[in-house]
Amino acid sequence: MIGNKQMPHSIEAEQAVLGAAIVDPNQILKLSEKLQPHYFYVKINELIFKSIVEVFKKNNDVDLISLKNHLEGNGDLTTIGDYDYVVSLAEDISLAVNIEAYGDIVFEKYLLRETISRATSIVHNGYSMSDSSELIEFAEREIFNLSKLTRSAEFVDWDQLIDDKHKQIAALIASDQKGITGLATGFNNLDAITNGLQKSDLVIIAARPSVGKTAFALNMARNAMVSSFNIDPQIAFFSLEMSADQLLTRLLAAQSGVPISDLRTGNLTASNQEDVNYSLEQMKKFGLHVDETPGIKIGDLKSKARKLKLEVGLDMIVIDYLQLITTAGGSDNRQQEVSEISRELKGLAKELNIPVIALSQLSRGVEQRADKKPMMSDIRESGAIEQDADIIMMLYRPEYYGDNIDTGDEEMFEGKTSLIITKHRNGATGEIDFKFEKEINVFIARES
Repeated sequence: MIGNKQMPHSIEAEQAVLGAAIVDPNQILKLSEKLQPHYFYVKINELIFKSIVEVFKKNNDVDLISLKNHLEGNGDLTTIGDYDYVVSLAEDISLAVNIEAYGDIVFEKYLLRETISRATSIVHNGYSMSDSSELIEFAEREIFNLSKLTRSAEFVDWDQLIDDKHKQIAALIASDQKGITGLATGFNNLDAITNGLQKSDLVIIAARPSVGKTAFALNMARNAMVSSFNIDPQIAFFSLEMSADQLLTRLLAAQSGVPISDLRTGNLTASNQEDVNYSLEQMKKFGLHVDETPGIKIGDLKSKARKLKLEVGLDMIVIDYLQLITTAGGSDNRQQEVSEISRELKGLAKELNIPVIALSQLSRGVEQRADKKPMMSDIRESGAIEQDADIIMMLYRPEYYGDNIDTGDEEMFEGKTSLIITKHRNGATGEIDFKFEKEINVFIARES
């Protein structure tokens, strides 16, 4: 009850649903797909519905005797008080005819109560929160969670479904990637270890500045968008350091094969111009959504991701890079602030049920060792990141440290970049070698 007003409910509809379920148990499966016990406003009605569903799942036979035994066994009969109330629910056998309509009423009243409750919570928090963006993020999260209850799936486009299945099967036949269960990265060796980027995973890609974090993340995003294993993926790219135009130039170089320097100067041959124009047309089809807000607050980032998920769908988030995100209130303790951001990103991955890739800086400590290969402890403010991440990958490029490269040596070659998987919560770790073609911003995996 809010003030002097009682929350929306319909005792008659609740009783009709219960009575119809007892009279016609064949309707229970349909009801249980739409209604949950806590959707009922009256507590004893909630207990009765819960028992009806549990009895049905146990033996598909619901009657007054089996229901009474179940209520007694759970100790719920004492709460209900008078079993005559349960018996009275089943007296009108005409109820079963309108069971769907009664179920709709119960569900609608529940949604109204939830909306009022969440709106009230938003109002109360408005008096206690000192930062408006924090309140907005809270409000959007509440509405987003509520909207998930109200959305119903549209009919599937059957022709499109068949076309997509053709593509999937053809790709599986033509490739060794037969174990992908997540979003394909297009790097066979990496997908073989991860089975694709899995839903709800937080993936950290860490390296020193200028080693190629952004380039590698863009390669993963581009590969995911052109892979025949993925069906029109929607990817959000939060670029906190680089402008959208700079990202586009890098993507265009990778797509067209025209060097970044030529794209910047316009020094293009006729053939280059054709490649660029064709690539730009192809890239229009990419489901890439770039946000270039510098120093974006974690609450704003989550808000934009939720909005995108609702409006067009969202299959992956890339953040470049984690240490540039800020929190609503700020903090003198940067390690504590990064820990909060790390937890929020893991929570966002779970909430939206998509992989979240966050790039991360490494500390200078790695440069003070004889062995320059990075370790998890080299991640700046690493404690919470190590704990929250499902996968941690490190990029190591010998050229960065001035190590001699002998291109005749199979172990060392120009552009060599090692991807070192140091943590994989649900699978194997390992090391994969790439050749980084810096002039066109492309990583090429060296097959083992």
